[in-house]
Amino acid sequence: MGYLGVREKLICLGKRLLFTRGTNICPSALPLFVFKREEVTYILNTTNNTIRTPNGYFRICFEHKPYISYIQTLLDFYESVPEEQRPPRGVNYFIKKGVRDWYLNGRKYKYQTYNVCSAMAEEAIAKLLGLERLLTKSFFCRVRIDSGEELIGTMSSFAGGVDVRELIGSFQYSFTPELAKDLSCLNVIDAICYEKDHRPGNYHVILDDAGLSISVCCFDNDSPWSFSPFGKVSFKTYGGVSKIVKSRRINRPFLDSGLIDSIQYLSYEKLVKALTPFLGMGQIKACWRRIFALKKAISNTRFQFKEWNGAIMMEELQGQYGKTYYTLLYNLCEALRAGDK
Repeated sequence: MGYLGVREKLICLGKRLLFTRGTNICPSALPLFVFKREEVTYILNTTNNTIRTPNGYFRICFEHKPYISYIQTLLDFYESVPEEQRPPRGVNYFIKKGVRDWYLNGRKYKYQTYNVCSAMAEEAIAKLLGLERLLTKSFFCRVRIDSGEELIGTMSSFAGGVDVRELIGSFQYSFTPELAKDLSCLNVIDAICYEKDHRPGNYHVILDDAGLSISVCCFDNDSPWSFSPFGKVSFKTYGGVSKIVKSRRINRPFLDSGLIDSIQYLSYEKLVKALTPFLGMGQIKACWRRIFALKKAISNTRFQFKEWNGAIMMEELQGQYGKTYYTLLYNLCEALRAGDK
């Protein structure tokens, strides 16, 4: 049963050794949710094995068994899924991505937590910066559907707000300085985590009671290359967006004052405590190098503005800071409205 080629196996092995992740789980200490079959929807055609429940999106962490037993577990689970909700690519595709997870996780932990630890670590960074509102929240739990076996994994909250495509008729007047501010805050989180997949399709835009766009909430927080431990400090994020630090200064007209304070007061000890349950020490040290570089860049920067306002939005849209998360979203809405995407 050779589901993966030699090259794929080596890539998984390399990632497991260089991007160390994982955590222990005590099932008896986890909350249990029981759902009826008609209450849930299986979403198995993505990288992750996810089930949409009334409480949020549940991502399965299968038990890491010996190879043959593990394959049988995957087959049994696949057969338990309603036929119309099985992956369109079929059982071989489902088993192959399951085997990829098996190689990524190794034997160190009883449950396969490699992928979920990326999301948990990003949430920990957001919390340290006082920006947890920008990401969905996850926690470990157990789930039982009807009288089936208990599944172990994480429950992630639903992202509030609206899909970007719902903004195309109103974005010209509904985008606010608050939205530009929080997109720059998200850019900082991503720069610290080396997250490269927070594109507009992976977050919702939060609206206030007047229908104005004021913030975002991300729901796909586990890019495969996040928390890279490699080489020199890099602030690359998504899709060619200009780096948040340029020539050792912040390459933005301003940063949120609360975020600046959180970065300046964040200590190495606090970072280690927050990330140790999820990441290896090499990843944590690389993360700290990026934070330390941000601290120095903030100290070297004389910001042009003292608060977020319409002038900042105009400067960003005029391209003075290159492509930013704000200009990326605005231009995407323009393209969608014009029928170009």
